[in-house]
Amino acid sequence: IGKYPGKDLIMQRKASNSLVLYSYLLKHEGQPARMTFMFYKPKNEWEIYRLYFDVDVDGELAESSRVTGKP
Repeated sequence: IGKYPGKDLIMQRKASNSLVLYSYLLKHEGQPARMTFMFYKPKNEWEIYRLYFDVDVDGELAESSRVTGKP
């Protein structure tokens, strides 16, 4: 998807002191992508618990802008 000039933090969420999520927009020349990391700290060290990668960032953004008619 092209060269990688950088990233932007999209979202950061904290479920507890032991479970956090970071989502980044990866800025490639051809198209944007998203990488989401979920970190878990069972004892003293953080570890990657889940890792997600997708390229439907623009589709999700467009879908979120739709009028649903719901209050």
